[in-house]
Amino acid sequence: MKYNKNNRTQFKSTPPPPEDLTSVTTVIDDFYGIMQNYNTEFFQSITTKDLLEIIREMKLDSQIKSDFEVLVSFIESEKYEIKDDGVKNATWSEYLKNTLTKNGGKLLAMTSRLLDALLYGKTVTEIVWNDPKNNNGKWEVKNLIFLNPEEYSFNNEGELIEVLTDEVINKDFKYLVVSHDVTGNNLNGTSEFLAAYWPWIFKKECMKQGVLYAQKSIIPSLIALVKASSDVAETKKRTDTISNAIASIKNSSGIAMANVDDVKQFNATAKGEDIIDLIYMFDRMISKSILGTPKFTNETKYSNSETRETQEAIIKRKGQKIAKLELQPAINELLRYILELNFNIPDGAEIPYFEYSYKYDPTLDEILQTVDRGIPISKAWLYEKFNIKEAESDEDSFISPKNTLAEPQQFRKNQKDSFFLSRQGTRLIESLKNRSEQ
Repeated sequence: MKYNKNNRTQFKSTPPPPEDLTSVTTVIDDFYGIMQNYNTEFFQSITTKDLLEIIREMKLDSQIKSDFEVLVSFIESEKYEIKDDGVKNATWSEYLKNTLTKNGGKLLAMTSRLLDALLYGKTVTEIVWNDPKNNNGKWEVKNLIFLNPEEYSFNNEGELIEVLTDEVINKDFKYLVVSHDVTGNNLNGTSEFLAAYWPWIFKKECMKQGVLYAQKSIIPSLIALVKASSDVAETKKRTDTISNAIASIKNSSGIAMANVDDVKQFNATAKGEDIIDLIYMFDRMISKSILGTPKFTNETKYSNSETRETQEAIIKRKGQKIAKLELQPAINELLRYILELNFNIPDGAEIPYFEYSYKYDPTLDEILQTVDRGIPISKAWLYEKFNIKEAESDEDSFISPKNTLAEPQQFRKNQKDSFFLSRQGTRLIESLKNRSEQ
């Protein structure tokens, strides 16, 4: 089956039978046309160029674009460290740390372009180096340029090749390649958007039907009832004239027609809310495909904040998997190039490497529970975690009168006192006294 984006949906009209020109039936066949192509072989039968065109069009969808940005932001927010286990030359580690933090972390920000592999299945990125003659003899990455993925592929040996020439490309020090969701020997990877394709297609159709519904609601269709004569040609001429006259009616205008028995108003019977619910349903399916869970939005009503935390945990786990298996190896390859170009590294020597750190990050509630139980924690860590400036003196510090973290036991005592002094607590005491007297 050959893909043609102009034929995703079709309107088919059934021609009227010649013996009865009054029975004109128009069949809107959009959803049926889509379902004919709804199969797993669809993406196997189209070219890479057509597939990339579909993906670029999908990226224009507000829900897909938003979900993709959410997933990327979770990946980019992951913390990292430079590991130097067994590295004898500490200068190498310090150099890499300075390289990653230089210019506000510009290099690490540029590596986020490698995440376009989530879109296209793979990314081929060209490394542009600064001239060491103008940089104190040091090789530094000037830019990372995203190349058109349809111009590159892999041969049976897993080597990067140029599609037009089949020429094997030596990517050392010049290219970075990231493949996403590799299955078997297919290093071209799989786009994260493919699972969202069919929900996106049906959503587009629902939006089209929503526009048609709005048109029918604002400007209802008119049906003219006329009697057919024995002269077929004359009847057709008369019905065509009446149809053109009805079509010419504009807002706040009217028209007088002869030879018309009656005019009926055809109103839309469907509810607009049903179409909106369908669109929201497909948006949730899109989020499920890209994020692994329906994204938390204002339109979706969740029972409590724990559900939101659960969703964030699901997205975070997916982001960590992508960062660990796909982005981290590419960053380490780039850092290895930087070390080899700037230092004389002996063969077999241990070199520092980049690693995402997945240490558990406690929530504020968990921190408060820890303090309340009397477990000492670092104030400096608290200030750093919540980006709060430490008070310079006692006069500079502000502690809310309601703040009881310093004395958790007293806090619990105050809670008990407040309860027993309340109306509910008084009733409880009286009830207990009555029971004891009995």
